[in-house]
Amino acid sequence: MAKKISLAILMVLLVLLVMRGLPGKSQERSQNNGLMQNKKEQTFSADDYEAKFLEMAKKMRLKQEKTVPGSFPDFVLHRGLEADPNESWQLLAGDQNHWQAGYSSPSFTRSGQIKDLEKHSSAEMFLLINGHITLILDDGHSERKLILEPMKPVMVTDWHRAYCPDGPHSGTALVVERDSFTTVTRPRRMGAK
Repeated sequence: MAKKISLAILMVLLVLLVMRGLPGKSQERSQNNGLMQNKKEQTFSADDYEAKFLEMAKKMRLKQEKTVPGSFPDFVLHRGLEADPNESWQLLAGDQNHWQAGYSSPSFTRSGQIKDLEKHSSAEMFLLINGHITLILDDGHSERKLILEPMKPVMVTDWHRAYCPDGPHSGTALVVERDSFTTVTRPRRMGAK
């Protein structure tokens, strides 16, 4: 158990470094849906992504909801944080002007219940803690399902929403994100299931 927790802490630290931006080797890259992409894999550039996100939200005339630094609750150090197993989203803690973390435990139990998708101006990491969670991802061209696997973090920038196939709130993922970002929501594509 301690080994899994230590691995989770290392992964969170890695994500925080990525979210702040790491210097990288220069490579030939082309723009694709707000991400920097080379021929083999997508890499993330936070500044480029946020600018493209805000431009897209303005063009689509989407309502923007802002999360501001320090919006996470007060918490006591060196003690377990309280969490409600019947909440879809619980913001747990953070470091003002840097990051915040919370639990995602969707109430949806199948894809067809999800009517809209959300997108943020920065990447967020999902790390499955228990149960089963499926992410619905839309890259702007098509939707796909991504079944989260325990201890395999996933960085998300696409339009997304999640469900727990085993019942409401039957799965929980740790979500780590910046503590200052913008969220927009839009309806799913016609015929999406």
